[in-house]
Amino acid sequence: MKEFYLSTLHTANLKTKGIAMMLGLCVFLLGIMPGRTNAQSISVTNVTTTPVCAGSNITITFTVINGAGVSNYFNGSTNYQVYLSDGSGNNFAATGGTFTVPGTYDATDGGKTSGLTATFTIPAGSTSSSGYKIAIGSAFPGVLVPSTGGSGASNAFTVNALMTPTVTANADASNTFCADQPITFSATPINAGTYQWQIDGLDYGSASTSNVISFPSGAIQNGHKVRVVLTSNEVCASPQTITSSYVTVTVYALPTVNAGGAIAAICQSGTSVALGGSFGGGATGAIWSDGGAGGTFANNGGSTPNTATYTASSTYSGTVTLTLTSTGSSCGTASASKPITVNPILVPSVTVTSTSNNICTNGSTTFTATPTNGGSPANYQWQLNGANVGTNSSTYMASGLSAGNYTVKVIMTSTAACAPPTPVSVTTSLTVYSGAPGGWSGNSNITVNPSSSICPPATVTLSAPSGASNVQYYKWTVPTGWTIISGDSTATVSVSIDASSPQGSITSSQLKVLAVNPCGSEEADPASGNNGIKVSSFLGVTTSPTTASVCKNGTLTLTGTLTGSATSGNWTASGGTISNQVTNNNIVTATFTPSITSGPASATITTNTGTGGKNGTCNTSASAIVSITVDPLPTATAGGMTTICSNGTATVSGATATNGTILWTTSNGGGTISNATTLTPTYNAVAADAGKAIVLTMTVTSNNSCGSSAKATATYTVNVDPLPTAAAGGSTTICSNGTATVSGATATNGTILWTTSNGGGTISNATTLTPTYNAVAADAGKA
Repeated sequence: MKEFYLSTLHTANLKTKGIAMMLGLCVFLLGIMPGRTNAQSISVTNVTTTPVCAGSNITITFTVINGAGVSNYFNGSTNYQVYLSDGSGNNFAATGGTFTVPGTYDATDGGKTSGLTATFTIPAGSTSSSGYKIAIGSAFPGVLVPSTGGSGASNAFTVNALMTPTVTANADASNTFCADQPITFSATPINAGTYQWQIDGLDYGSASTSNVISFPSGAIQNGHKVRVVLTSNEVCASPQTITSSYVTVTVYALPTVNAGGAIAAICQSGTSVALGGSFGGGATGAIWSDGGAGGTFANNGGSTPNTATYTASSTYSGTVTLTLTSTGSSCGTASASKPITVNPILVPSVTVTSTSNNICTNGSTTFTATPTNGGSPANYQWQLNGANVGTNSSTYMASGLSAGNYTVKVIMTSTAACAPPTPVSVTTSLTVYSGAPGGWSGNSNITVNPSSSICPPATVTLSAPSGASNVQYYKWTVPTGWTIISGDSTATVSVSIDASSPQGSITSSQLKVLAVNPCGSEEADPASGNNGIKVSSFLGVTTSPTTASVCKNGTLTLTGTLTGSATSGNWTASGGTISNQVTNNNIVTATFTPSITSGPASATITTNTGTGGKNGTCNTSASAIVSITVDPLPTATAGGMTTICSNGTATVSGATATNGTILWTTSNGGGTISNATTLTPTYNAVAADAGKAIVLTMTVTSNNSCGSSAKATATYTVNVDPLPTAAAGGSTTICSNGTATVSGATATNGTILWTTSNGGGTISNATTLTPTYNAVAADAGKA
């Protein structure tokens, strides 16, 4: 169906109405008669601003061509109508109202007026398509636009449907954060573009194409509101800019704690003063701890840490770190620490020394107390025979006392911080003498048992005269070669007498005893004449050294020194022989030669026998022994031989060594030896060793008195075989029923065996350098 415009002519009266109607019919008929020339027309030449958005304005440029006659001329009063197609460009419909385009028109038949423009608004509900077209019709003159458009329609252009952007702002962690955390927000857009984040309505930073932002810690405070403004990149977004809803952010304050001031030291099991300390920020409390030091706390519930006290363990002392840790915060914990010194429980004690515990009635002595853990200072109470004396001092001087035995006691009370208040005490004795010792008669002498005639070496008992009184102790003086072995400071002593003792009668200048006290002394001496103490002439000998070592194949020089009345000496041996014995004055030398391979031996020198008995010369010969160790020579056995490849290793087995240190070497091998100082070295062969008998030599060097020049050696042989070689000699071609004999093959250092991995035939002479392959039909086509 086609549409048409009907021009209505206004007539002056009813008489002409019929004519007017007839004329209109003629116009109508002229508009549809085929082949009619000079018919008016409108063509759209351009649509600007393409592609365009639904609801936006476009500029249409069109051209008009007049028909025949003035009535068919276009002019500035012509009413135009825009026809817009659907998205396919096929179905047109009048859109919007009529309009005129003032201007200068060609006023001739067939006259053409170009460049006429009009502004047209695309309907806001238009869908997206690239096939839209526009045509223009008119009345007076009439230009008909069929529903399917026509030659006057525009080219196709694109219309984009309106896009409605949306955006939401989202925070991580359910919009709840800690003050020290960065806060990340992300935008969820429809029709994305650029994002401008805002805090409480104020821009934060610059717009960005990223939909994620990380606010640094502190940028957002508790209760701040965050939103994002999205400016869409879509050409036809409507609106172009959209703002999300606010997100209210909860920012928790970080917990804080303060450990407070320093705390005074306490003792083990002691309790401190209030610890102090506080908490703040996001903390609702704080708890004290001691890092495992074993103490306990009171009032440590968390709400009032400043009132808490600390009781130290009974077993720990030293510096304890007290740590106050926050509680109740959504943002972790905070802690602060301070030290407290826990001093050990002190055990006080006291000792007493004196200038003397024995004095005369006219003398004095000072007692000094030395405290342990007594404090500064300790408190003292001195007592003499239970009665308080002296002052609160660490010293007490006793004087003006009558003869007798006294007890002196000091009682100390410690003032140290961690010492118990219980006093401790110590008691010592004091003896006061009225005068020097007495009671010996002038003829009282020292006695000796078992006999006053002594033949060294000997052990005798010496006794002071009996009857002495007022004695504190005895002081003995003995001759050279006499040694008090027990009873010193008493009335009876045991004495050993050796060969260095003087001979003959012992005089008072050599032997005496004093009965002593602080007031003086009384002396007793040995008897004189035939009743005195006599040391007979004796025989003695010494050796130097007394122990020695000698190598099995060496010798040892022995030296003996004659003492006393000895005039000669003779060396004898066990485990060896004596030779070259020489006496020079009182020196007797000899040579010891071992007769055993190793182990203990000895050499003994014995003096001549004396004559005359104990009242003259002691008739017992003397002897001295040298203890000798005979050291063995080193030994070595190597254990045989083995055979390896030139790329192999050989570990020695069966080797033995004694009496020395081990070192393996080789004089003809190019390889290396590992574990060369053990009985099981390993030889690491190299290619150059192939075909050789490598000799490994073990050298055992003495580590005893035989010296480093004493060595033993043994050898071990490693035969090194070369690796096998093989060359096959090329290729040949045969028929499937033929045979092929290998030529040009070489092999060394091994036995030969030919095989095939893909042939179905057989190999004859397979252990020679010239095997023959016997092919079968199935081998055809194979290599």
